[in-house]
Amino acid sequence: MVTAWPWKVCCDMEKKFSLENVSATFFEPMSSSLSFCNKALSELNLIENVIHTDGENDILNNHTFAFYKLSVKYCFNNEYCKIFANKIHDESANSASIIHINNYLHQKLGNEFESAFIINIQLLSSIAESSFFKNQLLLNQKNEVGCTINQLNYKEVQTGFQHLNTAAKVIKNCMSHFDLDYNLAIPNINTSTINFVMDHSVFKKFYLDNHLRALD
Repeated sequence: MVTAWPWKVCCDMEKKFSLENVSATFFEPMSSSLSFCNKALSELNLIENVIHTDGENDILNNHTFAFYKLSVKYCFNNEYCKIFANKIHDESANSASIIHINNYLHQKLGNEFESAFIINIQLLSSIAESSFFKNQLLLNQKNEVGCTINQLNYKEVQTGFQHLNTAAKVIKNCMSHFDLDYNLAIPNINTSTINFVMDHSVFKKFYLDNHLRALD
């Protein structure tokens, strides 16, 4: 199910590109996947784990938002599994994998990257053993995200955010070696979707309370 830019493409880039001149572009597969994953999980958290009024719940449970939530769940699962993909020796594996970039830089830079490499391994070790990671990976492999994950509860969402923060630290450690900065607000602070729901709940209530008067 996981699809994206194959890792072999990154390796082939070496023919045209020196690690002495690395730019932020080299890290875009990882940073983009992490950004999408963060937005998706933040949306799910605001939609499913925040207390809403009855009017807001009516909108969130309608057909349009039911399909939207399903799509966001697929987005989160797919991007999460791309970020933490761990088939290190598979050239067709995903270039968004932070495990791949950590090993690749260690392979190319050796002792120069040793300290950051070890720190990153330590950061990632707890994730691989977590039930949250194993569940997301299993769902992705079985292509059962929509029919199996009905809702991520508050504790699961917080675990997800912890994993994304860890991924951000790994990316930052890799980029800082090349004097590049990386920052991402986790969770995502955009509340446009919830603002939309709140506004339309008010508009709907106003219409229902006054529709007979409007017809007159």
